[in-house]
Amino acid sequence: PMTATGGRTRAGWAAMRPTFARALRDVKIQELLYQLLAQQFETYRILEMRDTPAVQALDEAVPPEKRYRPIRWLICVIATVLAFVASCLAAFGLDSLAAIRRDNPARWETLRRLGRAWHPGRWFSSDPDLPAP
Repeated sequence: PMTATGGRTRAGWAAMRPTFARALRDVKIQELLYQLLAQQFETYRILEMRDTPAVQALDEAVPPEKRYRPIRWLICVIATVLAFVASCLAAFGLDSLAAIRRDNPARWETLRRLGRAWHPGRWFSSDPDLPAP
């Protein structure tokens, strides 16, 4: 006859009691062993971190045979030439814009709308106060 205990009678459960007790004892031993090993692992990990130096010198520093310095005069000359070229380009660009504004108002209006449409404030903002293109 089927019982509420899954088909086993009291006598069947009583016979299995020593098996369950052994299994429970084995589980408890394994848990205790795991806790002990985990504690030892953490202890040794902390000791290893304490013994490891934070900075390790791989090679000793050796001074170079020939001393090297940046060529400052060459850097200054290159910077001066580049600044001159950039200022000339800016002057020519502004002059051509002034000529377009003076001589061709329709083209100037097109350029003005294009400039407003590409305004950096429009890229990241939806501010209605920015001028419309």
